[in-house]
Amino acid sequence: ARKNTDHMDKHMLYAINVSDYVIYISAWLKEYFIKRGASHKIEPQVIDMACDANIFYPTENKQLKNPIIIVTHHNSENWMKGFDIYQEIDNWLSEDIEASKRFKFVYIGDLNQNFKKNSTQHIPKTSIHNCAQFLRQCDVYVTATRYEPGGNHHVEAARCGLPVLYHKHGGGVVEMCSRWGEEFNNIESFKEKLLKLVNNYDNYVKKIDYNHLSSERCCKEYLEALKSISNIV
Repeated sequence: ARKNTDHMDKHMLYAINVSDYVIYISAWLKEYFIKRGASHKIEPQVIDMACDANIFYPTENKQLKNPIIIVTHHNSENWMKGFDIYQEIDNWLSEDIEASKRFKFVYIGDLNQNFKKNSTQHIPKTSIHNCAQFLRQCDVYVTATRYEPGGNHHVEAARCGLPVLYHKHGGGVVEMCSRWGEEFNNIESFKEKLLKLVNNYDNYVKKIDYNHLSSERCCKEYLEALKSISNIV
């Protein structure tokens, strides 16, 4: 599902079925493998992804810029990271003069070779510290990734104070981003939800749970999980 492959599910199912204990990085991934025949000796746990709060942190008293900067970042050029939608955003801002005055689209990371860049500002893959700094300079995050098991890109963006527009079929991305963002499924619904988000911007930013997105929370949950099974397995 993740990258249109037909071999990884088989390997993952084998690993799950011979493991004493399984921790999934999203409820979506857990259900995905249960539907495909995964069996668990002990009830599995879900621990959400997180990132380093010392690197990814918000700007104080953040205000929308003019133009409003929409951003996404990926270290993979796989088309399923959402390049079909990113292409349509590029086309929209290239063809709609009024939209291009109000919005700007920035892509950080590796571009798919089939992506035709016209209006998009491309920032090549950079260091994690530079990436966080770039994210803080932006306003709205978009992820059109499909069937993502968990992912870090949307976590890093939200930790930098950006509300998220996410694809309906984003997999594990959906369950976290739904708390401080809006769902879309095509370019038209993207534009609709973008306007909804910017018109209520402060309310979305206030919903972001920075503590939950921090690696400190995540590490504590892993430690507690390992302690809880130490006398069982």
